[in-house]
Amino acid sequence: AVETKSALYSPALARVESSLLSSLSDLRIRHEVDGCLQSMLLAVETTQYLEQQLELQNASVALERTEAEHQAIAIETHMERLERLNRRAGLADSLVVELVKLNREMQQLVEWKEEHEY
Repeated sequence: AVETKSALYSPALARVESSLLSSLSDLRIRHEVDGCLQSMLLAVETTQYLEQQLELQNASVALERTEAEHQAIAIETHMERLERLNRRAGLADSLVVELVKLNREMQQLVEWKEEHEY
């Protein structure tokens, strides 16, 4: 019985077993390399996604800053317009006061003229 086992375990069988063990080792290495490559690919894709999100965030912040600047300019322009309107209203009020004074003086002059003409 021992001779049949050793007869079955021939050098050809040993070569097949060695070849299978080598193939198994290669498959394990390939599986490990594939896992590493998948991890690296995921890391690259994640990095690209995060870079895009950062660019979008930066663009959003820049737009918000530009909008705030435009709003500040619009408010400043509105305030300047209000100041001009207030100055004009003040000038118009002063003009009305001066016209009222002038009207009184004219009436007084007309009255004086009428009193002294006759």
